[in-house]
Amino acid sequence: MGAHESEIFIDVCGHRKSSRSSLAMLKRIGLREGDRLTIPTLYCLSDLKKGLADELNWLRQHGIQLRIADIPMTMRCSDETEQRLASEMLYQVIDATVLKEREEKRQKQSEGIRAAQEKGVHIGRKPKERGTEFETLKQQWQRGEISLREAGRRLGVTHQTFKKWVEEPEED
Repeated sequence: MGAHESEIFIDVCGHRKSSRSSLAMLKRIGLREGDRLTIPTLYCLSDLKKGLADELNWLRQHGIQLRIADIPMTMRCSDETEQRLASEMLYQVIDATVLKEREEKRQKQSEGIRAAQEKGVHIGRKPKERGTEFETLKQQWQRGEISLREAGRRLGVTHQTFKKWVEEPEED
């Protein structure tokens, strides 16, 4: 593709998450605005979609033109203007795809939470037990015999939790 030996950086990708140390070094010391980065496949940038979006955003912000061997549109551009337009279009398409996937994920998550709540499933951390001593400690605190902190300490909770319990209306 016209690159000199000194312009080729190689990261070996295995079955586990790849470190991409050559890409990191290239970003740190080699890539400058207006440079053209050619990669064999989009997933050379990251294994994860979030990581991929971050890498593409970094390249876009730094004015790096991206060519991807398995996306022919990015390889056919002959002049600088066409290459810049192809890179920008690629960035926008991927941004839109990632954004749509995030929205779909949030939508599914909120639907799942809503369905669970309708079934009566408790969502979140389970409330702490007040313990058998609570009423006694509450009365002692109200009379000024002990502090909030001491009452909380005896129940194994923070003083804020004890205060919240005291201020809550009586349960039936």
